[in-house]
Amino acid sequence: MIKAFNAWLRKVGLTLFLLAVSCFSVFGQSQIITISQRDLANQGSINLSSYMWQYHIGDNPQWADSNYDDANWEPAYTIMKSGGMLDTHWSGIGWFRLHIHIDSTVTQLPIGLNFEDKGASEIYINGKLIKRIGIVSSDKKDEHPKINIPPFITSMQPGKDYVIAVRYSNHQYYNFLSSNYFDQANIYKGFTLSLGSFDIMYSNILEMQHHYFFYMLLLLGIAIGIFFIHLIMYIYYPDQKSNLFYGLTIGCFSIIIFSELQLNLTHSLHYYIVVLIIDLISFIWMGLLLLRFTYSLTKRTIPLHFYFLTAIGTILSVLTVFFVIRIRVIASIFLLINLAEAARILIIYFYQNRKGSVIIAVGFFTTIVLAGYQMLLNIGIINPIWEINGPLIAYYGILGTIIAMSIYLARVIANTNYNLKQKLSEVERLSGINRENDKRQAELLLSTERERAKSKEATLRAEAAELNLKVQEAESKALEAEHRRKTEELEEARKLQLSMLPEELPDINRIQLAVHMETATEVGGDYYDFYQVDDNEFTLAVGDATGHGLKAGTLVTAVKSLFPNIAEKEDIISVFHTYTKTIRRMNLGILYMALVMAKFKSLSDDKGKALFQLTISSAGMPPVLLYRAAEKTTHTILLKGMPLGTVPDFPYVQNKYELHENDVLLFMSDGFMELLNPQKEMIGMERTKDIFTEVAGQTPAKIIEHLNSTASDWKKDMLTRDDITFVVVKVG
Repeated sequence: MIKAFNAWLRKVGLTLFLLAVSCFSVFGQSQIITISQRDLANQGSINLSSYMWQYHIGDNPQWADSNYDDANWEPAYTIMKSGGMLDTHWSGIGWFRLHIHIDSTVTQLPIGLNFEDKGASEIYINGKLIKRIGIVSSDKKDEHPKINIPPFITSMQPGKDYVIAVRYSNHQYYNFLSSNYFDQANIYKGFTLSLGSFDIMYSNILEMQHHYFFYMLLLLGIAIGIFFIHLIMYIYYPDQKSNLFYGLTIGCFSIIIFSELQLNLTHSLHYYIVVLIIDLISFIWMGLLLLRFTYSLTKRTIPLHFYFLTAIGTILSVLTVFFVIRIRVIASIFLLINLAEAARILIIYFYQNRKGSVIIAVGFFTTIVLAGYQMLLNIGIINPIWEINGPLIAYYGILGTIIAMSIYLARVIANTNYNLKQKLSEVERLSGINRENDKRQAELLLSTERERAKSKEATLRAEAAELNLKVQEAESKALEAEHRRKTEELEEARKLQLSMLPEELPDINRIQLAVHMETATEVGGDYYDFYQVDDNEFTLAVGDATGHGLKAGTLVTAVKSLFPNIAEKEDIISVFHTYTKTIRRMNLGILYMALVMAKFKSLSDDKGKALFQLTISSAGMPPVLLYRAAEKTTHTILLKGMPLGTVPDFPYVQNKYELHENDVLLFMSDGFMELLNPQKEMIGMERTKDIFTEVAGQTPAKIIEHLNSTASDWKKDMLTRDDITFVVVKVG
């Protein structure tokens, strides 16, 4: 009995020892993301790219090993959008690693991965290659990107830990046309990876592609049919030019639909770019041909400005081949100009010739209703009606106008034949009348008709000019009112954001303070605040919300409102956990808050020369610089941690320091370190440390003045891309 009890005690002790060792080792390793059934409940999958991965530039086969220690790797997002760390460090190839734990609650099996990228990739799980997408290479010539890859099954099981390693190359990032080409095209440079139920992911993709390709092919078939009908009508009746130009307009529309299909089918990135070029050129010429069709339909003389628009369209088409995305906005404006001119001519024409105008009105009404319905869905104002949703609604709205216009042209031909038959009957009836009388009557009638036509033409021109002037005046007033409204709204938002900052600095014995904030937009994402306990103790917080604008201001407002209620807590880590729970309940998407919090407490005389005790912790903020006056050296306080609102119960680190006479602390956001000069170089941490050391012996106000002057000299005429915030605390 005693032996059994002793054996049981040894097992318990060994278990506790192993548990303690494992817990201790966690703090020296990379973060492990836990995937539970709750994470997969909504869509059946979770986007792993929303977490920061461990990243390392270069190429080494050992980095696929699950036992490889990647704790010293840089954290980065795999999507590689502009403005991130990878913009200046990416050399064409690198490795990404993520540590995950599949919770035992996961029941959606088998587990699959959905991988989307714009380069070439090799995916490893616990060191085993499970998927090769394209050909990865450190040499651009040997790299072969591959896109639009369907989901695939993995061997992951619930209750186990896994390391996902991705060997990724994308030399197109800085070699295709321009260094920021992918950003302009809204094509991310990296990759996204989703994990979830393979059955759900695959069935969702199959269902979406089935509906999309079926209706797109149906629409393409209808458009091609209408194109050939009007082309044949022109061949048999060349005098009716409207059939030719309308058929060519529908031909461009058919190319646009076909291009959209190709963009969803191709696996080649180069082919993807070529199709984008063809798609944009088709949009340019569809607008020109539609305008030319309106002139032929209304029997109007082609004005000089049409030839000017044609020349611009030709130039844009040539430039599109080389700078497809750089002129995307210009081409869109050009298309709108053509459509507006065509709409103006058609309105005047149908106002004067009301017969058949109802047909066109029905077509335009269908287009406006469906396109408006799609726009309201996209911006989230309404919900789908009878589950009608998807990008095809606007295309089928355009189809309504196309069919209506085809019916109208067919009606014009039928009316022409009918009128011709009536005229022939009239000629036969009048054939017995004296030809001379007919001739005189015809001449008189012709003269009268000419005078009427001239008068009518003059009236129409005057009416058109007056209508055009009224439209321009109305548009000018509307634009002015909209601009004034937006300016007032942004000014109110800016005032609200500035009101979140403390009105005055706390008055603390033996402490000197100075602050400075410069926002990159009207509403910034930086934040600082103070909470004073008494004359000898206060708490300081400096934060940086991801992004700028109204959403960042909303997050800053929430953090500000909580600060006075939780700043008194001694444990900063518990404060961070409270903030994370609150931010996650706000459902702000990928909007998070980086924050550093420091508590200053005056020490009694028995502490020697130390005047204050500093307790500090950081959640994703840049390092804090500490200048020791006695040593005349600057130390870096680096406390790694995830931003608030990302990972619940993250194990943040909290350290304590003693502050002596004339010691200086510099708290800052990342805006200063990431300032770019005209040579695209960042100031960086080491240069910031040297700049601070030069003036650390001066007053806090002089220190901030020197930092601002350095920032201005460094960036010169370059725009400030991020908010800049400084808080300087000097002891003594």
